[in-house]
Amino acid sequence: MMNPYVANFRDVGSTINALSGDEMMREGMLFRGGKIEDIHSLVDISSPKSIVNLRKGKDPVYPDVTSIHSPAPDSVEVYDIAQGRNKKWIAETLSMILSAKEPFPCYIHCAAGKDRTGVIVAAILSILEIDQELIREEYLLSTGLLQPQLISQTLEDLSDKRIYRKVDTQRLRSALGKAL
Repeated sequence: MMNPYVANFRDVGSTINALSGDEMMREGMLFRGGKIEDIHSLVDISSPKSIVNLRKGKDPVYPDVTSIHSPAPDSVEVYDIAQGRNKKWIAETLSMILSAKEPFPCYIHCAAGKDRTGVIVAAILSILEIDQELIREEYLLSTGLLQPQLISQTLEDLSDKRIYRKVDTQRLRSALGKAL
């Protein structure tokens, strides 16, 4: 799903379903990509009900959209989940998404839509119990300098369910998981 206004834009559910050859996630509920300063309208990013900004810089304010600002503690070390501050950031970000009045559809972004965004999306996919190899493949669809060796270690660390003990994982699974 190419987007001329946003780097690395894609529907995560559609991507996971295509990669797996199975319906593993709801489509049209979780989107990822880069900064949104160049969009003309929210339609350009599939009209989300919430926008999660993982950068330090602020986003424009949109009516009827929940803006969540959760900058990563350190964009360079974001893959190092062993650091307590990154575990806390992941859990807090996921909790903020779920505390929104209407969290989905949700657009998650950072500057390029690959590193900080990749880690948060990987955490969500881990909670949904998506296979680590599929999560890695989804991450590798991004353009730009990627960190395949780092995302592999990150995925191992994200399998520690204690990271999510303060996150309503059941609500996340209900919202994004395979429709029954």
